[in-house]
Amino acid sequence: MEKNCLFGFKLRCAFFWPGRINWATPYRHYHAGLPAGSNTMNLQLVQMLMNFLTAAPNSKDDRMPQYNATEFLAKYVEFLQNPTQHGDSYIEGFHRQFLVNHLKHPEKPLTECAGVEHHDTASSGGIVQTPVLLFASLVPQLLQAVESNDTVVTVSPDLVTSISSVTAALTSSHVRLTHDSEQLQRHIRIFTDLLVSTILLPQKSPSASLIAFRTNVQAAGQHLGWDFKALVALGLSDEHVAFGGIMGPACYVGDSLPLALYLSYKYAGDTGW
Repeated sequence: MEKNCLFGFKLRCAFFWPGRINWATPYRHYHAGLPAGSNTMNLQLVQMLMNFLTAAPNSKDDRMPQYNATEFLAKYVEFLQNPTQHGDSYIEGFHRQFLVNHLKHPEKPLTECAGVEHHDTASSGGIVQTPVLLFASLVPQLLQAVESNDTVVTVSPDLVTSISSVTAALTSSHVRLTHDSEQLQRHIRIFTDLLVSTILLPQKSPSASLIAFRTNVQAAGQHLGWDFKALVALGLSDEHVAFGGIMGPACYVGDSLPLALYLSYKYAGDTGW
């Protein structure tokens, strides 16, 4: 009885304290508990990951951030149980599932506390940490390639494929710690491959680089079932595409990633933003 009461108290503190005022008022925005311009909880977790990776560099080579899944999850749990730290009134389902599993079964390793997939597990909240992990993995691989060749490295298709594979493995295993979702994994691999190929684009003229970038984004879109070139050719407004039933502005990764890639394809090279 006492254990259940403590369990319930911890959950109430973690989940309901930030939104106690926001959710008491009808028709409020999900994140209305945050001051205007603040980062949501998921982006604050991105910052936490950045700080975690840079706080304890590898003793063998201080250019290579040290990554430890268990240590990261310990900081993640500490973050979740301190709602005053993030102040966000909306906590996505996978966060709630993870903390419930941990508090209900404290003997279970943190690496086994991710909840089963439900309607919002495959969301942008699970993909926003990908660029941080990508750079943490990409830079050491490039340095290693340079040192092994003692010269400037030629960015060959084989090198891009190799780096993509290593990076995808790291991002996949990291995201799976909190999001056990095959749909999300598929989107992460497509996104990771796009980021790597974009970062490693050979230095060309601005016009050639723009064409290469759009080609990569178009290919990613096709993997997701979209033809961005054809969609842009229709001349629809962004509002029509995002809110008119073609794509969607919600956090579900099946909507949010294609929409972000579509806009990056459409406005690539546009300096008027």
